[in-house]
Amino acid sequence: MRISLSHSPKGIPALIPRSLLMKKTKKKPSLSEEDLVYLKRKTNEGKSQIEAQYQMFLTKHPDGHISKKYFKSMLSQSFPEANVKNLSNHIWRMFDIDNDGLIDFKEFSMVLHVMSHGSAKDNLKQIFKVFDMNQDG
Repeated sequence: MRISLSHSPKGIPALIPRSLLMKKTKKKPSLSEEDLVYLKRKTNEGKSQIEAQYQMFLTKHPDGHISKKYFKSMLSQSFPEANVKNLSNHIWRMFDIDNDGLIDFKEFSMVLHVMSHGSAKDNLKQIFKVFDMNQDG
């Protein structure tokens, strides 16, 4: 028995999905209009200042987020004597607001804003997340 491959118009065998043959390009992350409006409203910062902060964030995190691995590394460099594994897990909960395993610019900005400009009550809410290990409130 002889098997023949049919060919597409460009000479690519039909059994190979075109998506596997196309060059993969990474899409540069961008700050959504929704996130920009949210940050403007919550931080009282201007559009240009938020966009500049986002560009700075992208210089360190070109894929648009901070991974848990990078976060642990950053903490271990900042606090070499600390038990970074436990510390990073606790602090991570404060930053990863949507629990998707990544810290995006919006999450990062909001935690920093609350910690530097928030009320005592807002700061206590953030700190509570560090100690709420089972996240049951």
